[in-house]
Amino acid sequence: MAVLILKAFHKTNIQIFYILKSNFNIFVNKSQDVIENVIRIVEENAEANLSSDEKLETMINLLSETGAADIPTTSTNSPSPVKAVGFEEKLIEDPITETLRRLMDMIPDADPSYLESHAAKLANNHINLEVFVNEHVDKKDYPKMEDYIRRQNEKREMNKYLSQFKLHQFLLEFPDPIEHFNNPDRKHAFIESKLDDSLELFTLKCLYNEFIFLRESDIKKVFNMTKKNVIKTYNKLKNIPAAFKTPREVLALPDISIKNMLLLQEIAFIQHEREIRNMLKEKELNFLRAKELGLLESCNCCFTDDLIPEDCFLCRNGCTFCKECIRKSAEIAYSEGKTEYACLANCGSDFSLATLQMVLNPKTFTNLCHTIQMQEVNKADLPGIEHCPLCSDFAMIPAAEDQIFHCDMCNKDSCRKCKHEAHVPLRCNEIEYDEDVKMRTFIEDQMTNALIRKCYKCGTNIVKDSGCNKITCSVCNARMCYVCRQPVTDYSHFNSGCPLHTDDRELHFQNVMQGATKAKAKLGVDKNPDLLKFDPTRGLQK
Repeated sequence: MAVLILKAFHKTNIQIFYILKSNFNIFVNKSQDVIENVIRIVEENAEANLSSDEKLETMINLLSETGAADIPTTSTNSPSPVKAVGFEEKLIEDPITETLRRLMDMIPDADPSYLESHAAKLANNHINLEVFVNEHVDKKDYPKMEDYIRRQNEKREMNKYLSQFKLHQFLLEFPDPIEHFNNPDRKHAFIESKLDDSLELFTLKCLYNEFIFLRESDIKKVFNMTKKNVIKTYNKLKNIPAAFKTPREVLALPDISIKNMLLLQEIAFIQHEREIRNMLKEKELNFLRAKELGLLESCNCCFTDDLIPEDCFLCRNGCTFCKECIRKSAEIAYSEGKTEYACLANCGSDFSLATLQMVLNPKTFTNLCHTIQMQEVNKADLPGIEHCPLCSDFAMIPAAEDQIFHCDMCNKDSCRKCKHEAHVPLRCNEIEYDEDVKMRTFIEDQMTNALIRKCYKCGTNIVKDSGCNKITCSVCNARMCYVCRQPVTDYSHFNSGCPLHTDDRELHFQNVMQGATKAKAKLGVDKNPDLLKFDPTRGLQK
């Protein structure tokens, strides 16, 4: 079944995920919650080196009837068996899903949620569908896939501190959160950046829910008294006696997008402070037990000799180190572009990816893995390998006949021939890029400069359209020859030198062409005309 879906939707993984999440009739007996949970479970528990396609196949297998049978469905007590429906047949039967897929094929850089909002209206109406696509392709004023990805990333980052909080990941980011968040010199969220009323309300509701035995009005007073310092407010409220015998009702938090990471981190800390303190207390007890049993280890780098077994990390050869030493050395090696992380005791071994994942923050580890993968691809020297010219750090092998290269990393399409952003239906020689524009405008500027005369005295621009070649500046009354541009005092200059009268159109044409010739020579275009995509002198007439 996974293969069928991959064939039916030969799109980017994020588009397939979106279809999987938004079109629940693909799996007729699965609820929305089940599909979202399966996606979350696979994303959170997949190994770091698992490819996106492998993750997707795992999701599909879990959702299919041959996968995890214990996953609850919309109707778990159906009195009669449901007739099996072929996946490909189901796609044909569902006009909305089919229309959405066609829209995503024809406007691949559009926000899929935007396309979905129009799919129902365009289903079974080929004329309106064609008009919709043509208008959007021409104007390109629709919400882009980049915006969708950005919103998804922001939501994922926000949920990392809220609904999908994980204590071990938080501790990787803040090894000593008690000291960090209670540091009096630390700038708090409402001072570091001015937050709007919606974020203030969100923060207050979080505090209301943490102290359900206190009056909301009292909590708000303390919040304002501490100048909206979340941590100080939390610490003061902990010491206030309960005002109620029974707790207040827990409030639903507003569904808003929060980009202020500092605020999210503070909220995560106050919501999980008890867990953090319990963990630290348990760790202290483990230290005392290990010390009593003689189980403390030493780091072979900094020689700290009070490591409990759970704080020891080993190279592949079994050398023991503390987390901080491995983390610092790995971050330095990564910043230097290295992809091998040698043992700090110089035993000839190195650290496994599993060990590095336990000591590095998730973002650094993800970047590190990607760098390793890139180097392996380069070493393989596979025929037909492509590097994305737009982000420069993603490689894959598209079909030889494909003229468009899609990068899953930056989610952009590029032309495999000219290495620029995809420009279908135009040919490569019909598209002008920055370097082409610079060459063309340089030539045009030189042509303009060749046409315009500048007063030798005050610098005023002069172009004449009639009269003799003895011209007078309208600003400073300086006199000059229009042909050779030299100062003159009377007409004697024209008796033995330049002509007094000329065809201005012919003179201007010669000046402009001479300026273009000099500019082309300076750019090297005179020897290699193919360098210039659009020649501004082409078709120029007197």
